[in-house]
Amino acid sequence: MLRFALVAASCFVAGSAFAQDKATIEKLNDAFVAAFGSGDVTSLAGMYVEDAYLMPPGAPLMRGRADIQKFWSAAGEQVGDLKLVTVDVKPLGGEAAREIGSFSLKSKGQQAQELTGKYVVVWQKVQGDWKLAVDIWNMDK
Repeated sequence: MLRFALVAASCFVAGSAFAQDKATIEKLNDAFVAAFGSGDVTSLAGMYVEDAYLMPPGAPLMRGRADIQKFWSAAGEQVGDLKLVTVDVKPLGGEAAREIGSFSLKSKGQQAQELTGKYVVVWQKVQGDWKLAVDIWNMDK
């Protein structure tokens, strides 16, 4: 009976920590969307660890905040109305988490199109704050 109680208690604690991390990541995604929407690419790049990897579809691998900031600045000229939906968050120890999600955005221009896709990111805790360490996505079509 004691063993069952300990297992149940540890599952509750682990579940609570998981939900708290998911809620934190969803808030960070809201901040990401707001920074992108307002064109604040400096804040956007600051959401990544210093040596983060960015792997956009159809483009070369990028590493580091400076390249990531350049990418998001150029992307903001072509697309907008970004929406992110967290599907799953899995803790990877105490200092990292893997997030899977979906996104939608709209191309800018005369014939705006809605684009949808999915992403995987690895979040890393740096001095108590969650930062993006790896960011990769692709389109549904």
